[in-house]
Amino acid sequence: MNYINQYNSNKQFSTVERCNINELLNNVENEDCSIARASVAPGVCTQLHAVNNTVERYVIIEGEGKVYINNKSPKNVSYLDVVIIPEGIPQKIENCGQTDLIFLCICTPRFEQKNYINLESGNSPELFNSPELINSPELANSPELVNNPKGDTLTHEENNIKAPDHYVVVSCEMHSELELAIMHGKHLKIFYDNEQIVQLKPNDVITRGKNEKKGEFLVGFDETGKRMEIRLDKIKRFITE
Repeated sequence: MNYINQYNSNKQFSTVERCNINELLNNVENEDCSIARASVAPGVCTQLHAVNNTVERYVIIEGEGKVYINNKSPKNVSYLDVVIIPEGIPQKIENCGQTDLIFLCICTPRFEQKNYINLESGNSPELFNSPELINSPELANSPELVNNPKGDTLTHEENNIKAPDHYVVVSCEMHSELELAIMHGKHLKIFYDNEQIVQLKPNDVITRGKNEKKGEFLVGFDETGKRMEIRLDKIKRFITE
């Protein structure tokens, strides 16, 4: 029996849950428990989700944030706070600080992909992407791009949306309001740049690009059914309709 699992930073990978994961312990030899190191970038809120047949515990080891559990009011969390999430309960966590929010995720029994439920867009259980997929050209698109329903690449200029060179992290409050609009199927009237207006039904918030080109986008469909991605830091304000 192997008594020690050595930490390997190279095993960290990105997920569509909007966080980075390093599975410190998760194998069939230890069915009773799994442990992962999770990190969430400043201003980012993870995907609303639930895990069936699994109790999760978050142990905060760096940073500060807000945790949302079972559609209740968010609670502030910081160093060495422990968050207990019963099986099948909706939850997400938001980084409200200036540095990465880092925590251990301890699952009993061990985390298995089949138990994960995405509660945002389409209830897709497919959460984890392999490092090979994350590094593929298809997912490494420039933050200055949006896509139409046919899959053609359109620049922000072609859509009257001009993105800055560097993404500016938006507030936790904006993230929360957008997530609620997505959850409840609301339409938004969005004001961006020089008070230009677009009507949009949002269905997700995604991250595109890497390092200094990394940015977050609100994904949705306008009144004509065209798919749009609007960079969050270009949104001046929005109204829920």
